[in-house]
Amino acid sequence: MNKNEKTYLLSKADKCAFFEKVFRELQIALVDSDRVAEVRWNEGLWLKKFLPKRFTTLERTAYCFNRYAVVWQSRSNVPVFMAEFDCPFDLFPAENEYDFFLRKTIDNKVFVERYTWQPSQQNYLVTAFPPDVMPAGFDEIQRQPYKPKEFSWCRLFPHKNAEVKSVDNTIFYDFIVNYAQK
Repeated sequence: MNKNEKTYLLSKADKCAFFEKVFRELQIALVDSDRVAEVRWNEGLWLKKFLPKRFTTLERTAYCFNRYAVVWQSRSNVPVFMAEFDCPFDLFPAENEYDFFLRKTIDNKVFVERYTWQPSQQNYLVTAFPPDVMPAGFDEIQRQPYKPKEFSWCRLFPHKNAEVKSVDNTIFYDFIVNYAQK
């Protein structure tokens, strides 16, 4: 028997609190669906390294790092799913461009949840499967090899004017300036 429940869109306060927590703990700036960057201070310079996507479709882009997960509306800065886990987990795309699977391992049991986008309510319907039960088609999806793209560290070049729109300015002024430990 599967259990269904709804999750609702995230508030701006939820988003800000999650972004701040991730940055303070991991120094990862969640800029948008195409740019999630780890930053660090090194010999007088700020450096950035973009993180690889876990998966991307035309409608959704997912990232997993440490114990955090975020799924974005593709080509935007709008997160549609954010979570923190105390167990091993992974995200997988579903056959529908908007949907995804979440696989968690708890006490040596595998739990799978399917997140199905509900356009009329602008939220996800979550279907939780019993332990060790795999939904139809999931075995094939999880067997597909995951080969993350590796990125190099490079210098961050923020503009002196904070109003100038750029990725480096967003990382520097929205994350480093606001959240970096003094």
